[in-house]
Amino acid sequence: MVSLFYESHFLYYLSYKSMNRMNLIGLLLFLSLAMQLISGILSSYYYSNNYTLCFNSVVHMLIDISYGYLIRLLHVVGSSCYMFYLIIHYIRGWYRIHSINNGYSSNSWIIGVIIMLLSLIIGYIGYTLNWGQMSFWGVTVIVSIIIVLPLIGYYLATVILPSFCIGINRLFSFHYLVGFIINYSLLLHILVLHTFSSSNTIINSSCTNIIPFIIYSFNKDTMLIVYFFSYFLLFFIMDHDLLINTDNNIIANPFHTPNNILPEWYYLLYYCCLRSHSNKNAGVLIVVLLLLLLLLY
Repeated sequence: MVSLFYESHFLYYLSYKSMNRMNLIGLLLFLSLAMQLISGILSSYYYSNNYTLCFNSVVHMLIDISYGYLIRLLHVVGSSCYMFYLIIHYIRGWYRIHSINNGYSSNSWIIGVIIMLLSLIIGYIGYTLNWGQMSFWGVTVIVSIIIVLPLIGYYLATVILPSFCIGINRLFSFHYLVGFIINYSLLLHILVLHTFSSSNTIINSSCTNIIPFIIYSFNKDTMLIVYFFSYFLLFFIMDHDLLINTDNNIIANPFHTPNNILPEWYYLLYYCCLRSHSNKNAGVLIVVLLLLLLLLY
């Protein structure tokens, strides 16, 4: 028993020495998602899901509510932070699962792909809830994509967005629902990852369940959290509008088309593929093939 104890100590020490910053991107992703969940729930206290009041409710939260601007900007800037770490985590996971030294199981990879797909959906829905100029034309683009789907496209678009009055209410409900689904999927992802596989193959030993891994990873985890909040606060204070389209600060006007209709930076690849062909059906097909390539390959 004593030898097993020291052996587990030694294995955890080796795993600690082999860890780098990329091994802990998942922790930053978890912190970003937790920040999104907390700021989103607080934002819902003051948000109105009526399309005639939703834009004014956001302005009211920014101006009239104590620390409302902080909650709103944390949610907006945090979404870009979350997607940034999600993309890095996906690239690293894709590399690990296709490398010779395979450290992932298929179950954790599939759950991670589902989380990424749900994150893309919830991000797009959240972008429309502000009901600014970019939000309105973003809804127009997504409805035009749904209608193109064969057989069910028109009926699906009718269910999701029958009118702006009812549609914003439903989009807000979907945004809330998908957010909790992502959190449950994340817990399942962590459970599967630490039960059946790990990206650090040194700790995949039967005797390493004696000592909690946090004893050895606490130092690096703490430093990474400090770096994360330092860079985030620096970006938040210096220029929080850098990644936000200023046209979305104008209330939606269906009679005025912005000069440049651009989504958030993490949707630019799909938007370029959608606009790459003059035929709308071909553009949608390219986007679907791209999603299948990125998420399932």
